Amino acid sequence: DLIKDLKKALEKGDIEEIKEEKEKLQEKAMALATKVYEQAAKERQQEESEDEKEDAKKDYKKETKKSKKKDDDVKEADIEEE
Repeated sequence: DLIKDLKKALEKGDIEEIKEEKEKLQEKAMALATKVYEQAAKERQQEESEDEKEDAKKDYKKETKKSKKKDDDVKEADIEEE
């Protein structure tokens, strides 16, 4: 609608109306750009959060493996009392 209104204003040649319609179109474009930016930021934040969770899981698995290896080195012994 805004583009059509601007085209009509251009056809009429009314400078004030052209400026008004151009201003409305620019405001709408800025609002759209803001929404796109916000959505991209939100998606990026979610991806970073998911990456952090995966890293935490990997770290946990590594630590678990290390502790299992340490447990594997334990040997049983009999204690003799004198």
